[in-house]
Amino acid sequence: MASLSTTARWQVQAKPSAKPSSKAAPTDGNPDYPTFSMDGLGASRSVKIVVYTAAGIIGTLETYAWGMWGWYKLYPPSEEERRDVSAAVP
Repeated sequence: MASLSTTARWQVQAKPSAKPSSKAAPTDGNPDYPTFSMDGLGASRSVKIVVYTAAGIIGTLETYAWGMWGWYKLYPPSEEERRDVSAAVP
């Protein structure tokens, strides 16, 4: 006996995509962050020059400061040198 149905014989269904979409949350629970780069942040050429120059200057000053600290720790001034420096300061 044939049955009559009011629904279509083949229903259109969305096919699952072969590759996951980039907007979907990762399965491991970690959020999907964009790449960290100057281009990703939208920095122009002049901003890159300023940032790299400032980083270079600050890095140089930090290296100098650590060098002076290390030199002082490895070779502390003698008592005579300390007296000479304190006498020179008015």
